[in-house]
Amino acid sequence: MKTLYLLIITDIGLSDPEDFLIGVFTSENQAADIAEYYIREVPGFCEYPCEYRVTPKYADSDSGTVWLVQGWDENERFDEINAVESELFASETQAQKALSEMQERYARQEWSVNCYKVCERLWSEGFCRVKK
Repeated sequence: MKTLYLLIITDIGLSDPEDFLIGVFTSENQAADIAEYYIREVPGFCEYPCEYRVTPKYADSDSGTVWLVQGWDENERFDEINAVESELFASETQAQKALSEMQERYARQEWSVNCYKVCERLWSEGFCRVKK
């Protein structure tokens, strides 16, 4: 097994903070450097108070592509709460098997199985808030 690093940046300037999954990276330092760049340079991330976290994830793949299973509930404002997520998988078949196991273990309203290219930067053009 290999360790990869999931980078999530959170817009903490909202009453309900918003998470942005930026990507899966090969080292903790690489993920932290990318987070610092986003917070300094990328629209939205540099305009609003944001913080980041780097989470180690075990992967059974060296292919450059990994799969992640996530489950969550939504509150009355449609915010994601009670999130759970898997380790990283080498194939969609393995991720779908993990999804079935996680659905038996955790009662969640919503589920997703997503594919990520290792070292690909998501949200690279930033974000903007929509005023209500």
